[in-house]
Amino acid sequence: SIILECMMNMHLLGEAMQKKRLVYFMILYLPMLPRTASIIFGSVLRAAGDTRYTSLASVVGVWLARTPLIYYWCFVLDYGILGVYWSFMVDYCIRGALYAVRYYRGKWMSIKV
Repeated sequence: SIILECMMNMHLLGEAMQKKRLVYFMILYLPMLPRTASIIFGSVLRAAGDTRYTSLASVVGVWLARTPLIYYWCFVLDYGILGVYWSFMVDYCIRGALYAVRYYRGKWMSIKV
């Protein structure tokens, strides 16, 4: 909390923004956790030679989740750029979960490179 206060007070924000800064911080930075997990688990699997699974998980995330959600949130619900951002986060959550399951099941360790 102290670190968050220091980071947010580094910028001179207007009074209206001061009241909303924690909300904006959570919207922008909290979803980075699944993104980070997706990147780390995906990189580990690719480095171990499990490229087929990571490619399939990427196709599932991008074409079956991200793209339809972008259309729905942007054009149907009219959320604009926020809908795009949420779609990316859903994609990262799906891929992160798929990569984590694959990693913890250990199937990737039997792949010959």
